Amino acid sequence: MTVQTKKPTPRWVQIAWLVVFGFVVAINSPAASAYHYDTGNPRLHNKQIHYAGTGHSSVDEDFCTQVADGDGGLSEATLRARVDDTVLSQPSHWDGAGSWKLDMYHTSTTCFDPANGDRSAIEIQYRTYKYQTSGKGCGDGISCVTHYNEVSSGKGHNDFLNEVAWLDQDHVTASQYSYRQLISHETGHTVGFRDPSYGSCMTYLSIMHIPYYGCADPGSGPTSSDLSTLANSIMP
Repeated sequence: MTVQTKKPTPRWVQIAWLVVFGFVVAINSPAASAYHYDTGNPRLHNKQIHYAGTGHSSVDEDFCTQVADGDGGLSEATLRARVDDTVLSQPSHWDGAGSWKLDMYHTSTTCFDPANGDRSAIEIQYRTYKYQTSGKGCGDGISCVTHYNEVSSGKGHNDFLNEVAWLDQDHVTASQYSYRQLISHETGHTVGFRDPSYGSCMTYLSIMHIPYYGCADPGSGPTSSDLSTLANSIMP
């Protein structure tokens, strides 16, 4: 695995953002470019986003939540509520994108449930940590996404069956605006978006181009440009 390298960040940006956000990175990511979605092979997104189903079906993006490692500062119920608020409910969210090709469904069990928490059954896992956890794939104070189980997409490139979004506990226990932006950003990595190089902002806003990268604040959820890009450039 490789970790995308960040350029040095001005001190004022560190003070304003690193206290709340830490670093936001994608694991196994190719070198960043001006594009905010991945065009490589394999492409760093979940295979299911190419396929739409009706109701809760086998092609939905099932997800779970788990406080994998903490100090009691974040409960399972709070994590579940904050992830649901971000990806399913806030004014701008990912669920339903591309005429419901992206149909996110929160399972009734936590990620480590022995019956339903394995990677073969759940596409996206949101796990929080306070301390370094074995197998996490990124260091302390960092939120990141790891991709597992590369397969053919049936669309001329390879995708992944499963993603894990590792969310630093301090990021999730921050303000509503901050946790929404952090979880939305990491969810963007699971569906095919990547970070910019520092200062390489698009002419339009993207949840992937947050102020940490020297970009204008895009809001707390995917922008209209993000949703259009997802539907027209990644999902087909």
